[in-house]
Amino acid sequence: MRIISFTLSLLMLASVFAGCLEDTDDSSEPTDQDPANATLIVVNSEWNSAGTDEYPILNEIFNSKQLIDVIGFLDQNTNGEVATQEDATSYAETNGIEFPFTSLQSNEYDIYSSDIEGLPYYAILFSTSCDTISSNQLYLGNLNDLIEMSEEWVLCISGEGNETNDEEEVNLQEGDLIPETNSHAYVDNSWINYSLSESINTSGNHHIILFTNTDCSYCMVGNSDIETYAEQYSVDVVYIMAGFQSASWSNTSREEIVAFRNMDNFSGCGKDTNCDSRDGNPHNWTYVDDLQDINMENWGVIGTPTAFIVDGDSKLVWHPEQHRGDENSDDEDLGQGLERILG
Repeated sequence: MRIISFTLSLLMLASVFAGCLEDTDDSSEPTDQDPANATLIVVNSEWNSAGTDEYPILNEIFNSKQLIDVIGFLDQNTNGEVATQEDATSYAETNGIEFPFTSLQSNEYDIYSSDIEGLPYYAILFSTSCDTISSNQLYLGNLNDLIEMSEEWVLCISGEGNETNDEEEVNLQEGDLIPETNSHAYVDNSWINYSLSESINTSGNHHIILFTNTDCSYCMVGNSDIETYAEQYSVDVVYIMAGFQSASWSNTSREEIVAFRNMDNFSGCGKDTNCDSRDGNPHNWTYVDDLQDINMENWGVIGTPTAFIVDGDSKLVWHPEQHRGDENSDDEDLGQGLERILG
């Protein structure tokens, strides 16, 4: 299993359960049940440097609206002694940890130093059972495995993984022509009437189609991967800018879309950050206005960022959901799909 980094493939996995999900529940009525959630746990020691590069990922998960809580514990200090709360606080500040981080002593999950065979130690606990995943059982693994398990669980509790819900699934499959995608798009520094299929058919090139959103914190990273793929495989790129009109966390606008594209000094992108802080470079790619979420619905997209590969005849040749989600999937990510198709 590859080590996790801020790649687009990870972000697409994370978007399934993180803050860039469409909010389909308009009800404000109270419920007698606590919402289903999972708790992702990390344990490390101050003398161990391994795993510190994964803290930004955990920060992103913690800071986004999601079904996943994050909590961390410090086992030992630099001298190999039992860490105190002061040690844990200092460690969290030094490493930029934004999620709750305390001493491992007397933790509520009954995790003991003697049980830890390697650091960092990762575990996850689910509040609700679904399919083969049981509630109140501590599952151990590396971060990548547990994120994939979280995805499986979220799909399960939402009904997406239930075979009886096939009629609710969007039927877009590899080999299909893409849905008619007409809107306004920002091209050459102005908004114009735009047809995605017409543009693709005119160019005859393969395209990466990325559904993204200016207010999604996960969408602030991973753009440099798209830039690398575009250059490496000579593909065109189109960003479809979702609005998430039903989600309280999104208040994107055309002005913000342009600022996100150009990396302008404009406050409001991501989670209350500046648009000039997204990764990558300013783009000259086409940015499509989907503020009403019409194209997102037609493509069956529920979270951002979500990427597809389309050939020069407007035929879908790579769909992320056909390469993940069950034990029979090949776990092919976007980069691997481009290599297989165009390498």
